[in-house]
Amino acid sequence: MNKDKFAATLKLEKVTKQQIQCHVVIKERANEMKRDKEGKSDDKGTTLSKRKRKAFLDLLLNVMDDEGNKLSLEAIREEVDTFMFEVFCVVMLVSGIIIKQITVPVT
Repeated sequence: MNKDKFAATLKLEKVTKQQIQCHVVIKERANEMKRDKEGKSDDKGTTLSKRKRKAFLDLLLNVMDDEGNKLSLEAIREEVDTFMFEVFCVVMLVSGIIIKQITVPVT
């Protein structure tokens, strides 16, 4: 399914632009990983499997449940959304602490 057709399908379900973009990125990454398994390389000339560390999305794309089923694209998107929200919360908390330390005079 091409990118425009995929986006049009998601628009029918009344989803946001961010959700559409997230689905497109997940689908593209899944396709890249599939090509890697077939022995093709990415634009940099290194196969994805030879990298030392895998990205969070790569790990989610490889996760299987007890019955051997992979996560659905929707489940992966939900996990990514949760992770991004948690990172945002931690950054805001740390930023608030730093700003408070800077602005409070030392007695």
